[in-house]
Amino acid sequence: MDVLVMLGLLVLISSSHPLSIPELTTRGSHYEVGHDMGYTFKTEIDEYFSKSRLHTKLLPFVHTTQGSEYYKSYLSIVKSYFPQYVDEMRGIADGAGRMFIEVFTQVISAELYAVMKLQDDYSGCSDVYVNFPNSAAICHNEDGDPLVKDRGYLVHAIIADKQSGHVLENFTAYTYPGILPGNAFGFNSHGKVFTVNALYPRLVKPNQIPRCVLSRAMLSIKTRVELEDLFMTGLGTAYGFNVNFADLLNTTQVFVDYEITPQNGKKSSLVGRREIGVQRSPHQKTDQTGRYFHFNMFEILNVSQFSNSIVSSQHRKARAFSLPSPRDIPGALNILGDTFDAKYPIYRSPRPTDDESTEATAVFDVLHCLLYIYKTNPKSGQPLLTITLPRGPLCRAV
Repeated sequence: MDVLVMLGLLVLISSSHPLSIPELTTRGSHYEVGHDMGYTFKTEIDEYFSKSRLHTKLLPFVHTTQGSEYYKSYLSIVKSYFPQYVDEMRGIADGAGRMFIEVFTQVISAELYAVMKLQDDYSGCSDVYVNFPNSAAICHNEDGDPLVKDRGYLVHAIIADKQSGHVLENFTAYTYPGILPGNAFGFNSHGKVFTVNALYPRLVKPNQIPRCVLSRAMLSIKTRVELEDLFMTGLGTAYGFNVNFADLLNTTQVFVDYEITPQNGKKSSLVGRREIGVQRSPHQKTDQTGRYFHFNMFEILNVSQFSNSIVSSQHRKARAFSLPSPRDIPGALNILGDTFDAKYPIYRSPRPTDDESTEATAVFDVLHCLLYIYKTNPKSGQPLLTITLPRGPLCRAV
C-alpha cells in the first residue's frame, strides 16, 4: 500500500477482527481531520475512555485545585503556540461526541500522572536499532495499556489550508483512541521516521508544552534541523520522552536517538542525542554503531527518575544484552519477541508483575523503504501490514 497515493483519497478500511488494525485515510483542516478520527473511531474511543483510568484517576484530579492549575496552564500554552492542535483535539471530541476536557486530559496524562506520582502504573516500549551495510532498520514494540491493543488505529492524513488548499502536513501514525497522533510510531511525506518511548523523570513542569503535543508536532517537520529546533525551543517540554529517528531522504545512513526532558530553573528542554552509525566491521563492539537499544529509561542524560517506573526497562535491557547481538531485522525481532523473563518480558502481556501489553510492533526497513506492522509476536508471526515509505537515496529495489 503506497500511502502517498492513498492520501489523495478519503478511504476508510476498518475491521473488528482482533488481529486487524483499523485504518483511516482523510484530508482536510486540522479540525476536519480530527473530526474524521473522532467520528470514525467513536466506538473505540468510547470504550477506551470508559474503561481506562480517565474517569477514575485523571478527571477527578483535574477537578482538584492543583490538577485544575496544571490543566489550565497546559491548555493556555498549547493555545498560544500550537492552536492548530487544539482545533484537532476539538475535532476529535466533536466527532466522537465527547467533551473536550476528556480528550485534552488524556493528551496530558503523562504530565498528570507524574504530578500524582503514579507513573509506575504503566511504562512501555522497546526499540532495537540495526545499522549495517546490508540491513538498516529501527524496530519498535509499542507497549501500553492493554485496552489499546484492540482499539488502536492507523491514521493516514493530509492536512491542508482551508483557503488555499496548500498541504501543511502529510503523515501516517499509529494512534491511541481519542489522542493526538504522534505518541507511538509514524512517518511523514518528507521521509522522516519516528518512534516514541515514554520516560519517567521526577521533574514535571506546568506552563510548558505537554510531551504528546510536541510528539504531534514532530509529524510536520521537514528536516532534522527543524526537529532539533522543536526539541530545543525556549518553550520547553513539560515532561520527558524519547524519540528514535531516521531520515529516509538523507544520503547518510545514520539514525538518531533523542532524550528530551524539562530542566530546573529553565524553560528550554534538556536534550540528549546519540547517533547510531553504520557498523562496517564485525569486530567493532560499541553501542553507538551497528546495533543499539532503547527502553523506558534515560541512557544518554543523567536525570533523576521514578525508580518504580524503570524496573521493567532494566529487565528488558538486561535480557536484550544477553541475547545474540542483532545484525539484521530477524535478529532484532528475535529480541523484540522474547518472552523468557517471566516477570518482565520484552514482548509483553498482562501479568501480576507487569500490567502492560505489546500493542503492535513496527519495523522501519530503511534500505527498502518499507514499514512492517505486526499485531502478534514478531518473532514467530508475519506482518499484518506492509506500507511503502517515501523513497530516498538509501532505498534499494525490493
